[in-house]
Amino acid sequence: MTSGPTTGTGQTGGVGLNAVPARAWIVTDSGAVLKAFLQTPADPLKAVPPPPATDALKAWDKPLEAWLELEMGAIKVTNTAPTRASRFLALLSVGMSDGLLVADQGQAQGLKISRDALLAEIATSMITYAHDATGETMLNHKAIAVWVGAWQGREGSAEVEAGLRLGRLVAQKMLDHAHQDGADELPRWGEKAGDEPVAPGKWESTAPYYRLSLDPEWSKLALLGIQSDPAWKLPSPPDWNSPEFEQERKLFRETQQKLTPADIALAKKWAGGERTVTPAGLWFQIAEEVLGKANPALTARAQVYAAMGVTMQNTLCVVWKNKYEYMEVRPITWMNTVDPAWKPVVFTPPFPSYPSGHATISAAAAQVLSLYLPQERARFEQEAKDAAYSRLLGGIHWDLDNRRGAELGSRIGEQMIRQLQSPRS
Repeated sequence: MTSGPTTGTGQTGGVGLNAVPARAWIVTDSGAVLKAFLQTPADPLKAVPPPPATDALKAWDKPLEAWLELEMGAIKVTNTAPTRASRFLALLSVGMSDGLLVADQGQAQGLKISRDALLAEIATSMITYAHDATGETMLNHKAIAVWVGAWQGREGSAEVEAGLRLGRLVAQKMLDHAHQDGADELPRWGEKAGDEPVAPGKWESTAPYYRLSLDPEWSKLALLGIQSDPAWKLPSPPDWNSPEFEQERKLFRETQQKLTPADIALAKKWAGGERTVTPAGLWFQIAEEVLGKANPALTARAQVYAAMGVTMQNTLCVVWKNKYEYMEVRPITWMNTVDPAWKPVVFTPPFPSYPSGHATISAAAAQVLSLYLPQERARFEQEAKDAAYSRLLGGIHWDLDNRRGAELGSRIGEQMIRQLQSPRS
């Protein structure tokens, strides 16, 4: 393990964190950004305002986590789809991480830049882009966050101004990427003709979203940092009338008939459905908890969040490609014919079943987090297994979806790890 400052060509390490080459994902031209920063006239300096109450300041002891929590709160309030939530968390975590790498390089050149102000500028821009109705609220948070370093005696108005100015340059790079990746043009809902006959074993939309499918074109997004692999196309599920799928149906029904209170609690813990932080947010919360104990330096923590955010965004793009390739039926459609009184523990989402998104992103996230925090590998792997199993318990996935999803997620996670371990200049 290593410690010390992290730069664009250095190592992400520190207390409790494995050394991994530091990486910028989107703002890769830090030299050009710093050149633009030096050529941009400074804004007039403002007097440091009086500090607010202690409680208002305490939230900003860990600014990365504070901004991530605000994004997850916005995801819940706006009922953001899991696909788009993973993208927004990736954009925010990458923006903050890439911005800190630029600031670290500037510091190595003798520049004095407030990281609190830098993060506040970037995060406010990214969260407002993702959820425009939160703009005024985010500006209120920003008004406090930018001055934390000054109130703690670490910097003055000049450093805050520099942080805001550099943050604007980084945020613009991030927004340019966000506007060009095509996600904003993809339809959130796809329509299905209601009178079309559906073949046995093929997905049918369910209440309350009849005739609608969520983000059917999400796989069109380009992957970030890695190339698509033909091996990520899963084998087709067994034929609906085959003995293999008969076993899947039998296992599903037997599982549902003997659910325990602990099973139901696990299903609800990992539900990640409407008006929640979504599965990606659940993994960010796990990372926050573990990193809070390890407490590595700011840039090192940011690198972990960014790597995980990119991994989950990429993984859901691959998952969605397989889902809409195979259009596998959800268990509820079959159960309604054999046991009309049955209800799933958690809400059945409006998109095809195979593979399980929870199982896939959880396996991938566990792999990448284990790269940085190998001492926590057993915990991450168990969380991933729980997340996958919870979907069978919750009544919304066949076990097949979870098994194949976990295998796919592990392969994507391994590819992300190879990329993360490759030094970049």
